[in-house]
Amino acid sequence: MIRSKAVDVLVWLAVLPVAAWAVVRTAGWTPVWQWVPLVAFTPYVAALSVVTLLLAAALRRRTAAAVALVASVALAAAVLPGTSPTATRPPGRRGCGCSRRT
Repeated sequence: MIRSKAVDVLVWLAVLPVAAWAVVRTAGWTPVWQWVPLVAFTPYVAALSVVTLLLAAALRRRTAAAVALVASVALAAAVLPGTSPTATRPPGRRGCGCSRRT
């Protein structure tokens, strides 16, 4: 197994941005209007967090893998409720009413 400082740095450079994104999403910070489009990329970052978890685990960096695991769980908690069919609209309503003629 490769044990070098360069590999350690590269693994942490992959894990830390994902962990920072998870902290921002789970802390409930309201993004400034310039950051709102970036928040839409959270599902992609959640998928990337699994990749960083696998990378850290494959390279046997336990601390980095633990941080990536926590970030993956936090991002999954932020993303998975939005996949429910009733998550975006209240019960009993269909659609947004945009095409309804009045």
